[in-house]
Amino acid sequence: MPQPELMAIGDSLYNGVRSLTIDATLAANSVPAQVARAFQWDFVVPDYPRVMLADFEKVFSDPVTGTLDLIRNAVTNAHAWLADATWSQQPLFHNLSIAQQVVKDLTTANYTDSLATAKTLAARGATLSIGDLPALYQALNTCFVLNPQRTADDKRTAIDILAAAQPKRLLVNIGINDGLWTLLLLGDATDYQARIDPTAAMLDLAGVLTDKCPTIEHFYINLFPKPSAIANPMPRTDDETPTDGYYQHYLGRLIQAGDIPGATMREIDGWVGTNLNLRIREAFRPLGERAHFIDLYSVTEDYDRKNGIATQQVLVRHGGTLILLDNFPLEVLPIVGGRRDGGLFGLDNLHPTIPGYGMIAQAVCDTIADIEGVARPAIDMQAGFDADTLLNNLPPGIALADFVLGFIGAFIRGGSATTATV
Repeated sequence: MPQPELMAIGDSLYNGVRSLTIDATLAANSVPAQVARAFQWDFVVPDYPRVMLADFEKVFSDPVTGTLDLIRNAVTNAHAWLADATWSQQPLFHNLSIAQQVVKDLTTANYTDSLATAKTLAARGATLSIGDLPALYQALNTCFVLNPQRTADDKRTAIDILAAAQPKRLLVNIGINDGLWTLLLLGDATDYQARIDPTAAMLDLAGVLTDKCPTIEHFYINLFPKPSAIANPMPRTDDETPTDGYYQHYLGRLIQAGDIPGATMREIDGWVGTNLNLRIREAFRPLGERAHFIDLYSVTEDYDRKNGIATQQVLVRHGGTLILLDNFPLEVLPIVGGRRDGGLFGLDNLHPTIPGYGMIAQAVCDTIADIEGVARPAIDMQAGFDADTLLNNLPPGIALADFVLGFIGAFIRGGSATTATV
């Protein structure tokens, strides 16, 4: 098998998740997949034979019916996955990113252990709780991504698979589930400097990558985004205007939780941008000159229209109309449907849409081109928008950002080891 030009490891932001949902179409438009297309590199994406566990976008769109059917549909879906003799004709995916992963999962999560977890949880049937869904979701996704042909007794981790493949380049997005997503979801900044610190685990990861992946030429590693630029932190009411880049207060918009004063949010942003991201760079120092960093903080700040400081914008055509996509929570027009605000993030206000992922992919492409001395390819944002089934089929009559979706909060928070991971 020829040496892959590109592979990727990480969490949901590289898996391609939108609104907690992952399927074949979304995986084919993940950041790594968009980068590979831009450079015209062969790249084998996870070809999900069905949606993973549930189409959570349908639950967002119809929370009453969707919540009532959620457990039943999820268990049925899980049993269908477990009944398949094989999931794909591909022996190896080039994107090994898996939703909900924390840093340590890259060196521990494997098919055999995850299969045992999935079987145990699926066997609970109707007694499965919403709080069990994250563990079941992660277990099934781990099984599929790491072992698509279902080879028995396979305990390879993502790093083990990389060690065998030795691609020329590796994309890495990991660590956001180690605390930051909890803050953004719940609007709770208590002890944030202690709670959001994946750097020790990243140092361990860097050591493992150094030992096991000696021939990988370039590691392209994402730094953390600007927290306030993610869609979910919003003021309690939308009639506020940011002053000097910040609102007076922020809460976790999706489930209307928490309270972060604007001054504290400014401190959080500053700490991530000038402290934590610097320590992330230091953590990957064992990789030496092979480590290169994507400054997602600057990227998300450049497109931060929500806080009134955007210097860049994403413009696409919907029919004959030129529209601006931004980082506000996604809302639709009443009765007639269609987007009123947002567009860069999905219905959970945490995961990007396909154009939102394109924004990140462009930054990755620019860094690769600069490091390797090649022309910068352009991500086709219009093609990304056209491929985005959510943005092109928004349900009418629903102010999506105003729903108090407590069950989604339970989904994200459920499970002690996977608390608030996505």
